[in-house]
Amino acid sequence: MSARGVLSSQEIGPGSDGPVRRAVYYCSVSARPDPPPARRFHAWLAALALVACAGLAGAESLGDLYTVTVPYTGDNDAAFREAMRAVLVRVTGRPDAPDMSNLAPLVTQASRYVASFRRAAGNQLSVSFNGAAIENAVDASALRPGATSGR
Repeated sequence: MSARGVLSSQEIGPGSDGPVRRAVYYCSVSARPDPPPARRFHAWLAALALVACAGLAGAESLGDLYTVTVPYTGDNDAAFREAMRAVLVRVTGRPDAPDMSNLAPLVTQASRYVASFRRAAGNQLSVSFNGAAIENAVDASALRPGATSGR
């Protein structure tokens, strides 16, 4: 190196094994450093999000909670009542919910809560109920999942 801190042409020349050539060589073959901690954190976070989404793919959606397929014998009202019984068990988590005095009106008036229905394969009827109306009626009955019945 010259006195002024600039490399001379002899030190940089072709075939020379000067300091610049050595620096370039060492930089090109050195191992890549570990990614910064933030990058590793984001990678783990993305992987966790993918796993969580995959787990939710098999979960029952809220709309499916209020849709039931029941046997159809030609009587819509009977099918609606049977479907409402199944939905009340799902919503409350209690097998005796349809028979409880404070929820019995929902079963007897099930047709009032029907949002849509259609024939399904195998002599079945698929019934979708108004979920908000059922939730309001269950809330008004003071029945929450795991609560004891008032009978």
